Amino acid sequence: MKRREYLKAVATGAVVGLAGCTETVEFIAGEGPLELESGKVWVAEDVLAETEYEELESETHTFEENIEIDELDEEREVHLANWQSIYGKAAAETDEHHTKFITFASPKIPLDQLVNPVSQMDTDEIVEYLFEGEQDEFDAPEEVGETQVDLLDETVEATEYETETEVEVEGHTQEITMRAIFAHAETEDDHAFALTTYPEEMADEERDDAKAMFEGVEHDPSDED
Repeated sequence: MKRREYLKAVATGAVVGLAGCTETVEFIAGEGPLELESGKVWVAEDVLAETEYEELESETHTFEENIEIDELDEEREVHLANWQSIYGKAAAETDEHHTKFITFASPKIPLDQLVNPVSQMDTDEIVEYLFEGEQDEFDAPEEVGETQVDLLDETVEATEYETETEVEVEGHTQEITMRAIFAHAETEDDHAFALTTYPEEMADEERDDAKAMFEGVEHDPSDED
């Protein structure tokens, strides 16, 4: 699922689920946009120091678009703000960040009789969505196993993947196998996702650090709460 398709799914679910709330009267009437904002998810500084990761990016990803709402048979304007943080560990020989850890938060949508579209997404689709932002080209990630990680104070089932991608090493392009671990947890207001990727040949040395990064994820609710 592409980013735009994902965001449309979230927004469409929000319209129907929030239709009875006072705050959405103007939106349903077509008199104003629907605005949703997630909280922030990041990795604690002491964990970054322990695992030798560094912060590469932390920012809000804003989506604004008029979308067709089937239930209303009309278009409505949607403003959706998700939060993403990206961390990397530089390879000693190249200083390139082939090992990365991504946290992503999307606002949880209160629903009455419908299921939140985020929970309906296939895990593979979410993983591809996160990969799209970090790799120019990659093969579709293939599920290879399961494990458990600690994420936001709970132990959750995580899915392990492998994929092929190309990286620059000393001016030359090489195809390498990447290992990935993906996990999902929920807070009161948000869905929180975390994905770690590292070269398969470094799995033995990176796996413990990856699990420490999952355990070090923290969450701060949106200022709108």
